[in-house]
Amino acid sequence: MGNINKDEILLMLERMEDELMLAEMDRMACMAEAGAAREALARRADAAMRSCRAVVARAFGGSLLCDGTRKLFDTHAGITLDVRPRGADDSLLTVSLRIPRDGDATLVAERPSGGLRYFSGRLALAGGGEPQLAAMLSQALERALQPA
Repeated sequence: MGNINKDEILLMLERMEDELMLAEMDRMACMAEAGAAREALARRADAAMRSCRAVVARAFGGSLLCDGTRKLFDTHAGITLDVRPRGADDSLLTVSLRIPRDGDATLVAERPSGGLRYFSGRLALAGGGEPQLAAMLSQALERALQPA
């Protein structure tokens, strides 16, 4: 390695600074994109939660109530609803909805006493899929109320 003069060192430092600045800009763009995707996922999950709550509120003459939670992860959102008859402490049905960032959601409805009662393999929620979700949840509620 020969002698490196001051100008060459300054030029190398400027290039390194430019590369670091570009890397930081890329990182910020990726963070913004991830934030937008997470926000879109949260909107889908909130819409699904509202739809589920509306179905439960209308079901069987308003005789059912539900408590729900929504969890947001990097790859998916998870919704859990505990459905119970009005005035009862015990849950009638637990409904779990998994909404991936991309692709179709899945719905699992299960009695607390055990035994899978209803499962939906694919549920398209993007672009107005709430009616399909409402129909599937209504079917799950009807099946859950049938004798085992």
